[in-house]
Amino acid sequence: MAFSQSLECPAIQEDISNVEFSLSTCREINLSDYVMSGPAVWLTISIDLTTKQIESEQPLGLFISGNMSASAYLNGNYIGGKGLASITPENEVAGAFDWVGFVDPSFVHQGANTLTLLISSHRNITSRQGYFNRLYVGEFINTTDEYNKHYALTFVPLGAMLIGLAFLLSRGFKRSSRPLLALVIIAIVQLLIEVSRGIYAYPYYLQDARLFAIALCAFFFGQCLLLVTIRNVSRFRLLLIVSASSLLTLAVQIVTEDYDYKAIVAVQIPAVLWLLWTCAQKLKLIKPSTSSHQNTYALIFLSLLLATFVTKNEFLDSFFYYLIAAIVVALTVVESKRKVTLEKELSNTKHQAEKLKMALALTYEKPADQVIKIKSAGQITLVPMDSIIFCKAAGDYVELVCKDQSVLFSGSLQRLIDELTSGFLKVHRSYIVNAKYITELKRMPSGNGELQLAQGHRVPVSRAMFIKIRETVAE
Repeated sequence: MAFSQSLECPAIQEDISNVEFSLSTCREINLSDYVMSGPAVWLTISIDLTTKQIESEQPLGLFISGNMSASAYLNGNYIGGKGLASITPENEVAGAFDWVGFVDPSFVHQGANTLTLLISSHRNITSRQGYFNRLYVGEFINTTDEYNKHYALTFVPLGAMLIGLAFLLSRGFKRSSRPLLALVIIAIVQLLIEVSRGIYAYPYYLQDARLFAIALCAFFFGQCLLLVTIRNVSRFRLLLIVSASSLLTLAVQIVTEDYDYKAIVAVQIPAVLWLLWTCAQKLKLIKPSTSSHQNTYALIFLSLLLATFVTKNEFLDSFFYYLIAAIVVALTVVESKRKVTLEKELSNTKHQAEKLKMALALTYEKPADQVIKIKSAGQITLVPMDSIIFCKAAGDYVELVCKDQSVLFSGSLQRLIDELTSGFLKVHRSYIVNAKYITELKRMPSGNGELQLAQGHRVPVSRAMFIKIRETVAE
């Protein structure tokens, strides 16, 4: 089927018999980028049909998708109404965005056929005038059934997302998993809004609201993806990155009219910013990340960028959601591994936490005359344990920082722990402190802690130990 000449004329009356289509009062239009010049107009379109189409055993249908109501005529014969088009707002009845009308074979013939439409869009909720998403004559099929077939495969990624959501919910609403939980929920909502076109024949004026909701979900999805994948940075830096991404994305979305592109840039911009951030880390322009999942995250963002350029117009219809389902699975696996690692760290430090609790309660009951023997250069130095403020691992040695001296212990930190009394606590993989000299515990912007000791010394506290130490100190 092909379109030849198409004209738009102002709608002064609603009776087709009184409409005069002439170049003096009408304008030629291109249906591929057509936008109504007013809230109500007449269109005349020449449609070429083949003998094969007309003689086919399958009935023909006139398909109109667009944010307008329409009354359709083929060669002067009334086909039906997409709602009820009118030149006045009060008389218009909003039609569905997608509509198909049965074409009686006796209404058409081989060659050029004239399609005449009265269209109106008084009920649009945005400033955009009416436009066509598609307009053609073809094999008759219910429009929702057609889109059900189109979106059927998207229920596969929906199932994967729901499984991921169930897994995350089973873990509870832990702070570390909240961004990922929000990301999965947003992706599910966006997918359901996308497939709603094949489930419900909504009025035409809701189409822009649907597209806006998809673009908004894509925006929040992109920012949540940054929150999930940027790890081990201060809250200030994380806020700076996400704020820059949000402002840049919103700026591009505001100046862009195409809703599909609004949704696409919502994932492109965070992906580009994350990759730039990672490149800066690799070039050591900023502190490198200690995350062991950087390669996984890089693959995710590169896949997103590649998909937006390769699939183009088909990206949001299906490819996006398959990719999102894969991302959800990958991030859920990463989150599970992080949980296992964290539980292992907590298990390893549980003994030390209990040791700290006892030490803080009993530290002043410990005898002050206990000593540790330090062998160096054939000599044995006796160092009173009570004088040791903290110990710091330094390669194959451990530095004992005392009140009046520093001594090197030849051995590992673990070996030293075995020789010290319960008043000493391992608060970091490289530090042991004497609980007697603890004066203050602070949380740092990175999430780790810091102990302030006597004589102005400061010692880092691992994130895994911080909560236990804080609870014990509070008691």
